[in-house]
Amino acid sequence: MEENKDLSKMYKDDSQKAMESLKKSADKMNEAYADNPFTRQDVVLDIVFFFIVTGAAFGWLLLMLLIISFISMGYLKFKFKTMVIAAVIFAVAVAVFYIFKKINKYKKVLNNRRAK
Repeated sequence: MEENKDLSKMYKDDSQKAMESLKKSADKMNEAYADNPFTRQDVVLDIVFFFIVTGAAFGWLLLMLLIISFISMGYLKFKFKTMVIAAVIFAVAVAVFYIFKKINKYKKVLNNRRAK
């Protein structure tokens, strides 16, 4: 019984040490980020995620339209070309929304930087 208590205490001590080191590293990262709010990595990640989000939006709507078409079995007849056009329009709308969201993000960052 004593060994189990010691092991649980040791595990708790190790997890507390790990949490403290994570908090310290997060604080260091926040301090570094406050000095340079947007790095090249942030911009590259935003560009990569733009393509991922747009592709996911296209694929999601196309898949949903295919499923609806298969489930309805004749009540709703969609041609594949119509489904692709609808998915492209949806993907473009999501892309425009994503771009405006990122523009607002970078405007806020620049305004906060200028205010300092």
